[in-house]
Amino acid sequence: MKGSVYGIASEGWPFVIASLAAALWLASGPSLAWATLPAAIFLFSVFKFRDPDREISSAFGVLSPVDGRVNGVACDEGGVRVLLDIAIFSPYLFRSPTEGKVLEPGRSNGNHGFRIRTDEGDDVTLRLHGPRWLPAHAVIDYGERVGQGQRCGMLRAARRAEILLPADAAVEVETGQRVTAGKTILGRFHIQAAD
Repeated sequence: MKGSVYGIASEGWPFVIASLAAALWLASGPSLAWATLPAAIFLFSVFKFRDPDREISSAFGVLSPVDGRVNGVACDEGGVRVLLDIAIFSPYLFRSPTEGKVLEPGRSNGNHGFRIRTDEGDDVTLRLHGPRWLPAHAVIDYGERVGQGQRCGMLRAARRAEILLPADAAVEVETGQRVTAGKTILGRFHIQAAD
């Protein structure tokens, strides 16, 4: 994925430029009122596509892919599920929870995601839940490597993130806790937890 320019993610620049151009064009007309909506869209685009620098707090562990709040933690036969409610005013982008190779897509019923296998053989699945008409969009290809905390897609209208960890992972968050994308550690794999 491309980087950011002036703190705005590269994929957001078309929206920023188009809305600014529309606002300037309409502002040159007979009434400034026509420029209000494009100007608001411009400010909203700058706000939503901001790409704040996130210093990864640990080279080990599974990081939160989004800004938000922990909605729940549950264990079942499939592993440990961490549910996150995405903050309304968070950036429009999501990040990879861990490093590794991207495996098969996890797209179904408007939910988008993928599974990542680390070099140690641990699997982490990320699913982003949202409406079918505007699903989240990953900009990484299946089979390619992704870095821990790397920006890897757009949330679009997704409102909830689900992270599935291995059953023997040690969870480090609790319900109600605020999390920051690419910074907050959600859990650690069994090998890391034993250290």
